[in-house]
Amino acid sequence: MKRFLTGVGIGVGLGLLFAPETGERSRSKLRQYFSQWADYLRNSGSQVAGNLREESDALPDTGDREWTQPQQRTEPRTHSLSHAAQVLNTISREELMNVDGIGPVLADKIISNRPYSSPQELLERRILPQNTFAELQRVLLRQDRLSA
Repeated sequence: MKRFLTGVGIGVGLGLLFAPETGERSRSKLRQYFSQWADYLRNSGSQVAGNLREESDALPDTGDREWTQPQQRTEPRTHSLSHAAQVLNTISREELMNVDGIGPVLADKIISNRPYSSPQELLERRILPQNTFAELQRVLLRQDRLSA
């Protein structure tokens, strides 16, 4: 307790010694500074909202203002899924560790649970969290495009 009070005393003393201006003047400057930042943020938010309104107005009107699910793909995706599963079943530990969010433990866990029939199994089996799975999908998609 004695050390704490000594530290507070030293801090207050140094603050008074090196303070550039009086307390009221410093508080006034801080208020003005934060007020300017708040105005800037408010204006920026208004500009962003205006830009979003303009962009949404430029979209074609479907006549239906309710949210609708995007249409499902009609072409089969079995080729890309099976290729992604093949890549997932053959990718090396080092390549897995190059994916953001995958370290040595997760790489070993992915490898030890092989084979996979689809990359989705990583989520179903709770091997990877959603955000790491999304990053892995980007890597697999990139490799899929390179091999095509």
